[in-house]
Amino acid sequence: MSESHELIPAALNALAARLRTMTNPIPRRVIADPSESVSLADFPFIVLSLDPERKDHSFERKAVGVYLYRFYVAIWVMVGSRQAGLPQLHAHALRWPVGIGQVILADQRISNTVSWSGDGGATGALFTHSVGYLGWGDGQYFGLKFSLPLSIALPTQFG
Repeated sequence: MSESHELIPAALNALAARLRTMTNPIPRRVIADPSESVSLADFPFIVLSLDPERKDHSFERKAVGVYLYRFYVAIWVMVGSRQAGLPQLHAHALRWPVGIGQVILADQRISNTVSWSGDGGATGALFTHSVGYLGWGDGQYFGLKFSLPLSIALPTQFG
């Protein structure tokens, strides 16, 4: 794994690379840095960030010398602008949950940048998501917002 200050950027970059392998549906862009601007030619696109709506990111003691950093990544899938028709936008949105689930399940450790994805172990939720109008930057779009829990186990000197 990366140096401690690089753990989250490494996980976001690896997740972006993983999402770029999607074949159904296919994102035109996957952005691991939410400060990048987008244009209408980018639809559908994905933006990754720490999930700003989650208040339960945590750093926990699991055992002597082992800590767990658990955080949530927002996967913003923008399928169209607000000006497009709602039936068309909704039809485009319906294609994303299974595709994203399959691509994450195929590499749950996200290129070994995290210890596991989802709510832990072989069972439990992989992610949650909502669908509807999403504000991003100065734009209003339609799409999905996924919240993906990721966990990194960190060995630490006991002191």
